[in-house]
Amino acid sequence: MGGEAKNTMNQRRIVNLIAYFVLGLVALSLVVKYIATHFLNLANITDIIDQVALYSTLFVTVISAFSYAKTRRNIFFMTFLLIFLVVIVVFTFIIK
Repeated sequence: MGGEAKNTMNQRRIVNLIAYFVLGLVALSLVVKYIATHFLNLANITDIIDQVALYSTLFVTVISAFSYAKTRRNIFFMTFLLIFLVVIVVFTFIIK
């Protein structure tokens, strides 16, 4: 029983660490986007930065949401998580 709690705590620390770095990446990408848009006039780079920020935040959000739904041990949480993910994929990747 102690091993499961320690393993869960390590997984949470890893997810929190990833979320911390992704948050920093998003902040940095917004600064670079502002500089590239207002001072350098580089539209292509700002599109790439937007995509990196979007995919990074989606990655961390999906991991966090899955972790939350897994701890609830309820089929409705997992079902709605899958529905949310399908909607995000459809509207992010297919409809542009």
